[in-house]
Amino acid sequence: MAAAHYGQPSQVPMPVHHSATPAGTFAPGTKIQVGEHRVIIQRYLSEGGFAHVYLVKLPRPIDGTDQAVLKRVAVPDKETLRSMRTEVETMKRLKGHRPIVTYIDSHASELKGGGYEVFLLMEFCDGGD
Repeated sequence: MAAAHYGQPSQVPMPVHHSATPAGTFAPGTKIQVGEHRVIIQRYLSEGGFAHVYLVKLPRPIDGTDQAVLKRVAVPDKETLRSMRTEVETMKRLKGHRPIVTYIDSHASELKGGGYEVFLLMEFCDGGD
């Protein structure tokens, strides 16, 4: 993620646990800094692998919408972080191709207990996974 921003988010997000969502998910209203975008968690959407996916509100509309998807990925080591960087760089190169979800921004930070946390901000495509 050459353009990713490293360091701690400006506000530490507060995880929340409800019966409908897995432990460690963010509560609606939580603000997250992802690169140049300060997004607000609207709701939890799904999980898969080491990721949680959220619907978020953008500070200003992009392509006519103020909604986006935030993918939060737990990354255990530098090798996996490099793989995430490759994914982000590929999304950047494919930006503008119709069938590909549009990359908006990303952020990665090293966690105090070890490993990394990566936030990937993408366009919201209603009605699908």
